[in-house]
Amino acid sequence: MKKENGITLVTLIVSIIVLLILATVSISLVINKGILDKAKSGVDKYSKEEILEQWKTALAEYEMSQFTEDTANIQARLEKIYGAGNVTDVIAENGILVAKINNAGEEKTYCFKSSKGNMEEVQLISEEESFIGYYADIDEDGNVDGIIFADLAFSKSGQWKNSNGAYSYTAKSGLKKYYKSNEKYDGNFGKNYVISPIGNNNEKRFYIMSLSDFKANNYSSFYWYKNASGNMNPLVTSNNFGQGKENTRKMIDKWNAAGTTSGYSNSIQDDRDIWKYVQIKYKEGWFIPSRGESAAFSNELSISSNEKRDLYKLSSTYWTSSQKDSIRAWSPYYYGSYYNMEDYGVKSYTFRVRLATTF
Repeated sequence: MKKENGITLVTLIVSIIVLLILATVSISLVINKGILDKAKSGVDKYSKEEILEQWKTALAEYEMSQFTEDTANIQARLEKIYGAGNVTDVIAENGILVAKINNAGEEKTYCFKSSKGNMEEVQLISEEESFIGYYADIDEDGNVDGIIFADLAFSKSGQWKNSNGAYSYTAKSGLKKYYKSNEKYDGNFGKNYVISPIGNNNEKRFYIMSLSDFKANNYSSFYWYKNASGNMNPLVTSNNFGQGKENTRKMIDKWNAAGTTSGYSNSIQDDRDIWKYVQIKYKEGWFIPSRGESAAFSNELSISSNEKRDLYKLSSTYWTSSQKDSIRAWSPYYYGSYYNMEDYGVKSYTFRVRLATTF
């Protein structure tokens, strides 16, 4: 018999069905982000790691240049990734590296922080958004120093309770840059992100209030200037927002000049006067807020109930650095249903103090 080679019709049909099934599975993997996405994610992962390594190397070269005085060309290194002319506005200070990148026609500013040998991307904050109520780490040491109560990226005016609690300030230009932490801090003023500065140049943007009361020499409350009562002429302090630091300097000078023509006449120093103990903190940049600054803190953080006062762990009364007249100074009063800016005699009362600063 003659032997013929070939396949039966049934075998052919089965083969076609198997091929169709395989084709359907393959197409499904591609369409449903299977094989292609798996391959793409591998490339993306490698690219991101490579980019982070280049940023890390660029920052390391910059930091090394501080010692060798050899100019590190950070921009050139980053252009190896993004292309010539696509890297601008480079800033490298205190372990922070910032650069504006033009990637395929889309501009974005990146901010990386060097932390324990690793590069961590952090968010550069905007000048179009207010950050009142955020926490502040003023020296980038990882410790929270205070709560932001004024943002000078914006002009602001307001009033806490009555005209004695009025305040206003004008927006500034040429402000410093800042970045926001990746994790929220849970403190007395609620849970929120922490803002830190980049470098020491340009105008300071924020006013902050310390998270705790000032204490010294086992005192937790102080006289304003006990023996100057009735002698505070002329007045040398201001009620205005932005004058707390200058008020503090002037009163320290007055207190140190007791018994001389530069001080207040017949105003000997008392061991419990606040101006004795605040001097070290003043040299570190802290000051007793003015009436306007204290009012802004009270108003912007909505301190108008016992619940808020207790939540923020505030006392009922604090001194400001603003004089009312020859025998009184201004003080925010937080108690019961009565919240107001009051004036109290400097000889009769000891109140707590919270320090403020700018960064």
